[in-house]
Amino acid sequence: MTLSKLLSPVLLVGLIAFAVRLTIVVNVPNAFPWDMGGWIETTQRLVVNGVPNIYAEHLQGNLYPPGFFYPLWFVGQTYRLCCSPQFDPQSPTIEFLLRLSSILADSFIAMTVYLIARMWLDARRAFASGVVYVFNPVVLTTTAWMSMIGDPYYLLLVMLALYAALNEHWLWASALIVLAVMIKPQAMAFAPLVGFLIVTRANWRQMIASGVTACVVGVGVWLPFILGGTLEQAAQITTRMRLAYPFLHVFADNFWFLIAGGREPWDPTAPNVKLPDALIPYDTNLFLGVIAYREVGLIAFGVLCLIVLYGLLGRTKPHTVVAAGAAMAFGFFMLSTRMHVNYAFPVFAFLAILVASREWWYTPIGALTIVTSLVDWELFDEFIPARALLKTIHLVNAGFFVLAFVLLLLAVRATIAREPRVGAWRVPIRTLVAVVLIASIGAAGVVWLIWIRE
Repeated sequence: MTLSKLLSPVLLVGLIAFAVRLTIVVNVPNAFPWDMGGWIETTQRLVVNGVPNIYAEHLQGNLYPPGFFYPLWFVGQTYRLCCSPQFDPQSPTIEFLLRLSSILADSFIAMTVYLIARMWLDARRAFASGVVYVFNPVVLTTTAWMSMIGDPYYLLLVMLALYAALNEHWLWASALIVLAVMIKPQAMAFAPLVGFLIVTRANWRQMIASGVTACVVGVGVWLPFILGGTLEQAAQITTRMRLAYPFLHVFADNFWFLIAGGREPWDPTAPNVKLPDALIPYDTNLFLGVIAYREVGLIAFGVLCLIVLYGLLGRTKPHTVVAAGAAMAFGFFMLSTRMHVNYAFPVFAFLAILVASREWWYTPIGALTIVTSLVDWELFDEFIPARALLKTIHLVNAGFFVLAFVLLLLAVRATIAREPRVGAWRVPIRTLVAVVLIASIGAAGVVWLIWIRE
């Protein structure tokens, strides 16, 4: 009897994913030791001082919402119990455990990819979608080699929230998306999609219950700080995140990299020279002297979300929703300022599902996105010592990255249009009320966070 018959397909996908990633972690050193050092320091503080006190100092690794620290705390306690009661931060074991937690989460993402694909594809194609994700070189680079541990944490919850929403488990969907946002704010890119599914498909009672659940989960994440008397201290993280990396891009070959003309956020060739602000691509600079580039990016992404969600009105197939999620994932990376290269990571979970579908055009789009992402990771930069040539290469790569985004939008439009609308112009009043309320709260929150709070 073959292994595939002994194990269910979803479990087999997870085991293959874990084996591949573990092989990389065991044999290949972490490529970002500076970031890992910050996460080890933060984990040590969590274990020694407790979760409520993690914001007592501004650390390299605590520039995150509070949900990010619970997995680190668990890893730290595991390390303390099994290996180092005194928590030796120099031991390679703690780094291994942190990388292990990341690849475990990523393996579960592969399983979730299969489960979502299986909602409309046959078992063979759904398995193929999981395999596409498992062996995606950009995914392996991000999670196993570069060890961006936070990205799998939040993306797993995003994918589970989407899976729950597609299965009309509204309470789980709302709870999971809130937890994802509490881990990394990048998960907010998917909150409109999950919220849209709840608002347009649930009844009033389910909507209210989902809202209450979201609030309870959000408060629960902050509860240690409330009970520990450090809530005011912890709340400063919103200001820290708002002020962090105020650049058009942070070495991400996206739309804003082109607008910046390839200018880097800071000039590594002149570390002791302060450049004039005009030469630094700050996203707080004003476009046409009227509005900051940061707000331009937020508005552009907001418009994209509205267009995509309008396209979903009257359409219910999981395939259509996944296509919409791919557009929003890619749009967030391409249209927002302050992007790092790893912020494109969620795109590949959605593309893995779409590539395995019967729409052939997602395959070349996925291939192009993989190539541009690998170049964006600067994997080949060491072979090109000439900085001028390197800048040109990344500008060209950004152009192809934008092309991949445009092609994806066209493909998503075709996918959505293939499903006939049901009652396209008959939007329930409850939907309009909920959308207006949520949009008003969101707009007020953005205004407060960007312009008012000091």
